[in-house]
Amino acid sequence: MSTDTRLVANFIPTTQTEPERQQQIEAFMQRLTAFLSGEVRRCPYCDREVVELKRRRTSVTAQPCGCHVYQGKAIPATWQPA
Repeated sequence: MSTDTRLVANFIPTTQTEPERQQQIEAFMQRLTAFLSGEVRRCPYCDREVVELKRRRTSVTAQPCGCHVYQGKAIPATWQPA
C-alpha cells in the first residue's frame, strides 16, 4: 500500500501504511488484554498507574486517569477488591 494521506476511523489524517496501523492495533490489544487480566495495572490508553476501575452508567473507566476503558457494566474479577 502507498503511504498517501488517508482518514482512519477517528478521522485524523494519517500517513501510516496498513502494516504499521495493524501493528499499532495489535500492540494496543495486547496492552488491553494484559490490563483486563490484571497482569498490568497501567492504563492501556495513557499508560498511567491505575488504582481501580469504576462503573459509570454503561461504561467502565480507569481511576485516577478517567480514561474510558470499555463499554459494559461488569468489572473483571481480577479488578475486584480483595
